[in-house]
Amino acid sequence: MDDLIVSAACDGPRSRAGDAALGRYTAAHAAGAAVLQVATDEVAAALRAGTPDALVVGGAELAGLPVEPIDLHCGTDDDVYELFRRDVLRERAQALLDAGVKPVSETFTTGGAWNMQLLIDEGLLPAPRAVTLVLGRPGGTWTPPTLDALELRVRSLPPGCVWTLAVQDPEAAWKLLPVAIAMGGHVRVGSEDNPYLPTGARAAHDGELVDVVVAAAGQLGRSVATPSSARRILGIAEPA
Repeated sequence: MDDLIVSAACDGPRSRAGDAALGRYTAAHAAGAAVLQVATDEVAAALRAGTPDALVVGGAELAGLPVEPIDLHCGTDDDVYELFRRDVLRERAQALLDAGVKPVSETFTTGGAWNMQLLIDEGLLPAPRAVTLVLGRPGGTWTPPTLDALELRVRSLPPGCVWTLAVQDPEAAWKLLPVAIAMGGHVRVGSEDNPYLPTGARAAHDGELVDVVVAAAGQLGRSVATPSSARRILGIAEPA
């Protein structure tokens, strides 16, 4: 079983207003998060300058980004149900492939895996394929945060995937994340998904959330990936 890749997403809509996103990411990285999933180009640039060993997954805009991973939404992520146009998905995947940028496919339902398979069939999504499975997102597109749903989502994935679980339901998160670790998957934590500790208290910083999954990995006998080993697992070259 590969080392556990811990990702941190700290600057989404669930982040506490007024908090400094850069500080939250720095704390998460110091606690053991090899991958920092960032929503804004400004924070991404600051993290790449201040934590050069971290694997920073950039925001949605391709122009001007270094050759590092960025998100590729393979299904709708809105709070109401809407169709995701496949022609737009194809164009974006082709642009990333041409630029040598590794996509991290975000999927919110089993339909995301279906769209990934479309890209694979058209030669637009080479292995290893990084994918984030999001459970418990509020709104009309959510997948319930249950064990059955997790197992279905994993079974639905195309071959050659390296999957990460993100749970946006505070009560279910700390039940499902250890299961993902035991299954051989990877995990994402952070105030974007769930700012609360297993006790129900709000984490003082995102490093405390990382501490919980690092401890769970130790109890399950699984080592935590360094940024270098995370790159190897995901098929991403070391920065120049």
